[in-house]
Amino acid sequence: TLRHLKHRNAMEVDQPSESGHVGGGRATCTYAFTGERFLISQKEYDQQYSHMYFCRLMQLRPRIAEMAAARWPGVPVAERFMAMQQNERTVIVGTLYKDMPLKPNILEEIATNKPIAPVQRLAKYTSEKDVVIIEDESGRLTLAGDAIEPGLLCTGTVGAFLGVEDSVGEFTVEDFMFVGLAPQPRVEL
Repeated sequence: TLRHLKHRNAMEVDQPSESGHVGGGRATCTYAFTGERFLISQKEYDQQYSHMYFCRLMQLRPRIAEMAAARWPGVPVAERFMAMQQNERTVIVGTLYKDMPLKPNILEEIATNKPIAPVQRLAKYTSEKDVVIIEDESGRLTLAGDAIEPGLLCTGTVGAFLGVEDSVGEFTVEDFMFVGLAPQPRVEL
């Protein structure tokens, strides 16, 4: 019994018992699995972080829109991309997504049932072919222009971008800003 094993020292547990078994026997117990609700019934590989990015955008949009209005006075801040006028100077607020063709994508291989190839190790996964996209709940726009340097931007970042949307859905950026860190509460020591 467990009570009996508790009082033996470690060397005695490793010694054969009267029945000849090493370890002095094991206690058994019954087990009923109750974790069915945590099992994954269907694998989905799209929109992994979309809920997190959406919540982040909803929390930060009012603050960065206020900061953008102060930085670029007189320029309208579009509430949604779909509400913006083409060929009109505007500020848009959204979450960045950086499309990086060199970055390995294991989820794409699994979702398309392709054989999984060994990952090629590169010194860097950024390239001239990287594209930066901004999205909100109404849509996506590709960011363009000399002000955008894809190698310095990161997926998931919420930002405000000053520029003009053209007729093919590209937003030519003149200037941009990020919200920065949230105000931190003072901690008394």
